[in-house]
Amino acid sequence: VWELSQSKITEYTISPADFGLPEHPISSVVGGTSEENAAILEKLLMGKYEGPILDFVLLNSAAVLVVADKVKDFKEGVKLARESIKSGKALAALIDFRDALDRAHIPSENGLL
Repeated sequence: VWELSQSKITEYTISPADFGLPEHPISSVVGGTSEENAAILEKLLMGKYEGPILDFVLLNSAAVLVVADKVKDFKEGVKLARESIKSGKALAALIDFRDALDRAHIPSENGLL
């Protein structure tokens, strides 16, 4: 990771442990067809999916939340991302996004949600 803060660039390495998450081989999150991936995303956002893909989603979401200054560290980001999924807020955001695409007459692929 390269971090820019106060005009200074710092380089360091992070791991899933920094997020409070287990490590998984990249092969455990290889995608399938667009239909399969959409089904996994839907289950994940409904809180009905556990496993490596969820951990990767939580890790990436936490990193975005840190960069956006919404949380102070990666573990707090994972907690907020997990709460967003459990509460239904993440799913609601995706539905809002899909609806905005519909209003703009932009087709969503595979009928996601």
